[in-house]
Amino acid sequence: MNTLFLIYLILCILLAMTAHFGYCRFYGKNTSRSPQNSLLAIILVGNMPLLLGTVMIGTIESVPVLELVFVFIYALIVYNCVLYAYFHLFNMSETARRIRILLQLRELGSLTKEQLRDLYSPQNMVETRLNRLQKMGIVCRDQQGGYQTNNRVWVMIARLFQFIKYSGLTK
Repeated sequence: MNTLFLIYLILCILLAMTAHFGYCRFYGKNTSRSPQNSLLAIILVGNMPLLLGTVMIGTIESVPVLELVFVFIYALIVYNCVLYAYFHLFNMSETARRIRILLQLRELGSLTKEQLRDLYSPQNMVETRLNRLQKMGIVCRDQQGGYQTNNRVWVMIARLFQFIKYSGLTK
């Protein structure tokens, strides 16, 4: 595999991460879209420049078509797997309680233990998670005020993870 392909692949990955960082830094607080959905959109859209760049480099380097197909499949797998790992790293940093407490202490200054308990009561935790799921379009409110699933893809992903967890594949 040509070094130029690898450099381009690394640049595509770094560009996606930089785009996500920029989006969260400059637009994240002023939008109704969740940072997780934004990252998924950036990753999906980033597959197109990956394809176009791979084809352009392959054309310039006179790479045979079959080899170019394998190079693109390799690039597609590496790009999406690295950014999948980045997605979960970012998601953990957004949701981990210790990190959230540290960030809130920094943002709000000093908080007492009672104030922190109020922020992290079970009711508040459930409400925060439901709000995040609503913001991502995974759940929605029905006419009676209850919550229901709104996205079959995420439900299938949840079932897949549940299957993996309880099937013994993770032992």
